[in-house]
Amino acid sequence: MARVKLLFFLLAAMLLMIVMVLPALNTAVQAEPAITPTMIAKEWVFLPMVRGFTTGPTATPLPPVPTRTASPTLTATAEFTPTATSTPTETPPPIPVIKPFYAQPSVILSGQETTLYWEIAGDYDSLVLEQQGGPDIDVTGETDYKVSPTKDTKYTLVAYYGDNQYTFKKTTVTIGGTGSERLIYNWNGVVEQSSQGFPYYQPPVDNTDWTGDPNFAEGTLYFYVEIIKMPVANEMKLEYCFWQDSFTTGAEQCAKKGSLTANPGTVVTWSDGIQNMWSRDPAKPIDWTRERKRESYVIKTKAGDPVSIWTEPIWGGDDPKNWYPFEWHAMAVIVEAGKAFSGWENYLNAPQIPTPTP
Repeated sequence: MARVKLLFFLLAAMLLMIVMVLPALNTAVQAEPAITPTMIAKEWVFLPMVRGFTTGPTATPLPPVPTRTASPTLTATAEFTPTATSTPTETPPPIPVIKPFYAQPSVILSGQETTLYWEIAGDYDSLVLEQQGGPDIDVTGETDYKVSPTKDTKYTLVAYYGDNQYTFKKTTVTIGGTGSERLIYNWNGVVEQSSQGFPYYQPPVDNTDWTGDPNFAEGTLYFYVEIIKMPVANEMKLEYCFWQDSFTTGAEQCAKKGSLTANPGTVVTWSDGIQNMWSRDPAKPIDWTRERKRESYVIKTKAGDPVSIWTEPIWGGDDPKNWYPFEWHAMAVIVEAGKAFSGWENYLNAPQIPTPTP
């Protein structure tokens, strides 16, 4: 009887515990989205093990919770917008550059001749010289033009290019009076081969300070050459140069070249400003306050090579017998700054002083 009572007591206690546990299990199942068999087994472990009794029914696994499939991500695709093709811009033609444009000499007597010189870098279609009070002159392809104004005259050089575009430069020729001038070279006679292409005066005829009054250091040089006789009528160039201290290592400056064909009776004249002269070393120009060592014309071939044994090629690459001896009348005059040259007619009969060094 005691055993029956004990059995009923255990059964009642067991039922009571089941009643108390079932609500908790139900809450756990609702709280957890996925319950595995292992979890159910753990929940039943607490039941007391009574001899002759099992721990309870085997838990049935819950069906697996379906895996949530991620929603596809939408990727924005940029729409293609065609780029407008620009119309190619026509490249304008390069502007030609008129480098120097000047008159030499710039001061003359009324009606005296002077030369306008210019250089142009770049291509152009046409070149026109406009003269104040006179007609326009087509000078396309030229690099100089001689004029003889009777009053102060402005000249404009116009280079046309492209679609009627143009660039220009101006210069003025002034009518002035004469001032101080000196004959510094006058060789009227024969030039022998022994001159070796440099018929020079050493020392120069006028070896004074040229920077005072009159101011020759900023003046203008005038040149006159007449060919009387030459073995061959060579095309040639003539250049007038100054040397100071040393012929080979000292200061050297040379004026613009004159060109001619050496036919008997040929006469050429030209001029150049002292300040425009070429210098062997621009950092070492002639010091016009001091004496110069030598002045000379330089006899050159058409290519510009001295007809001399002192330079390469020797004798300018020619036979010296085609050049020497020759006879000429060559002169040079220096005119003070800002004054006009009185004219060669005042020097044609001047005596040759002193006798030049052959």
